[in-house]
Amino acid sequence: MKKTGENMRIRTKLVMVNALIATLLLGSLTYGLSAYTSRAFYNKTVQDVHFSVSQLAQNVDNMLLSYEQLVESLYSNVELQHRFFIHYPSQLAAQEAYFNYFVPFTKWIKANHNLIRLTVYTDNPTFQFADVKLLNSEMVKSEWYDRSLKSDMDIYSEWIYNGYDTFFKLKTFRLIKRIKVESDHNLFVTIDLSEKELYNLTNWENQNKRFMMVLPNGQIAVDNFDQAHPIRTFSDEPELEQALKNQGDSFEYTDPVSGDRYWLSQRTLQSRGSVKGMRILVMTPLEELSANVHEMERIAVVLCVIAIGLSALLIYSSTSRLTKRLMTLAKHMQKVDDGRLTERMADTDGRDEISVLGTKFNNMMGRIESLISDVYVAELNQKELELRRKEAEMYALQTQVNPHYLFNTLNAIRGNLLERGDRDNARIVMLLADSFRNVLRQAGHLIPLKEERNIVETYLEIQRFRYGERIQYEIKMPDALQEVLIPRLALQMIVENAVIHAVDRSKTPIRIQLEAREEDDETYMLTVTDNGPGMTAERLAEVRLHFEERSDSEALHLGIRNTHQRLLSIYGEGYGVTVKSGLEVGTTVTLRLRKYPPQEHRSK
Repeated sequence: MKKTGENMRIRTKLVMVNALIATLLLGSLTYGLSAYTSRAFYNKTVQDVHFSVSQLAQNVDNMLLSYEQLVESLYSNVELQHRFFIHYPSQLAAQEAYFNYFVPFTKWIKANHNLIRLTVYTDNPTFQFADVKLLNSEMVKSEWYDRSLKSDMDIYSEWIYNGYDTFFKLKTFRLIKRIKVESDHNLFVTIDLSEKELYNLTNWENQNKRFMMVLPNGQIAVDNFDQAHPIRTFSDEPELEQALKNQGDSFEYTDPVSGDRYWLSQRTLQSRGSVKGMRILVMTPLEELSANVHEMERIAVVLCVIAIGLSALLIYSSTSRLTKRLMTLAKHMQKVDDGRLTERMADTDGRDEISVLGTKFNNMMGRIESLISDVYVAELNQKELELRRKEAEMYALQTQVNPHYLFNTLNAIRGNLLERGDRDNARIVMLLADSFRNVLRQAGHLIPLKEERNIVETYLEIQRFRYGERIQYEIKMPDALQEVLIPRLALQMIVENAVIHAVDRSKTPIRIQLEAREEDDETYMLTVTDNGPGMTAERLAEVRLHFEERSDSEALHLGIRNTHQRLLSIYGEGYGVTVKSGLEVGTTVTLRLRKYPPQEHRSK
């Protein structure tokens, strides 16, 4: 029952792992595709907004042009122009000219366009009616009148915001035209339009969008978010004006008052002088732009969840069939564990790994049975005897190695070299013999520091013979510490590590400095410093970690780690090896030891 539960857990783990992988893959794919398509859809939506605003600006331009062309038709009607400047002898004569020439013209205009009023201003006092007025002093003092006279064009046009019309009870904006006729006369014509004319062009289905038309003189002619009547200029919207200056014609904009976020698009009309500099602004709420994007993301999430669910079902189905066969194999193995060595699997058909395992299981049981019945016990006894024989042979070979034979041979070689006058090689052979003698002595016991110093000096002299001027060393040990005890070869191991990691890895001369100093009455320090390439902070952290945790990948630092563990076992916590290093600044290894080791270690 226990084994079945374990197999059930294996099935659960397989299902969970496969489901997790499927979830990560499908989730990542869905996220990536959703992010890509959402961004592309958002960009397309923004492009559509840009196109709509451009089309709106073009429609506004065409509409304003149509009204300007109406007035310009008066320029081509010479006979009608002449009637404005004739001095009529009586009011009856003036009315006859008015109804015969001007009224038909205005009826034709009003029949084709939705304008509030059309007014003509002249300097002829004999031709005055409700829509033909005398040019008064107020108009003469206005800025547009002065600008129109300064223009060299025969027809000068300008659009201004006319404010709230109390008669029609709506906001209007006005087209003003000056037409230069014969005899240096100027005819001023005005057309008043309702802002609804522009609203009819927008056709916004969503009233959350803000539509503005800013005239060239800075007046705001239309603003569907502002229902107040006073005349406003664009300078009354300083944040919006500054944002347009800094970020261009299309960008995300946050209303400083409401905090609402919009996509602002602006188009500036440049087709002709009357509208040059006129701006059309549309502010679309970002929520509207992102609504379809969010809907698409929700659909993608739903599809991802469905796909993950189907994947989980398929994974569970396939895993169940797989683990069922594993459970069968586990039951047979359990029977073998209970002592039934004749157990066999009945069904091993197939080519997958589980079928192979079943076949191998049957073969293994057959071989086990054969070994037990035929040769297993005899072969085991024979191998045990052979192992003992080889161990005895190895022990005999080891006992035959006599260290004195090695030292005598090296001394013979040294004497031969001295006879030939080769003192340098004779010296290195002597150093090598001393080094072997130090190494082959009984390891593990404590020796005076001065003896360890001799071992280190011998090793360094041998290395100087190898590296020449590439290695220099200095040893500073006060007389007061010459007799303190130190584990044999502990310092030598640190020096050897410095040679391997500093001298071998550097082409420049390396200086190794050994220093012994007292820390207090109970403790002394041994420091080995080199000016080699050093280590990075990450590498230093790995080496320090290796002191506490053995790792096969740190074979190069095995000696220094063993030294650290050796000192810990002798002196206890607080003692041992510490390493400091920096890239291109060298390495310092410090041994912290007690002057008087515990009594049980002194006798070793």
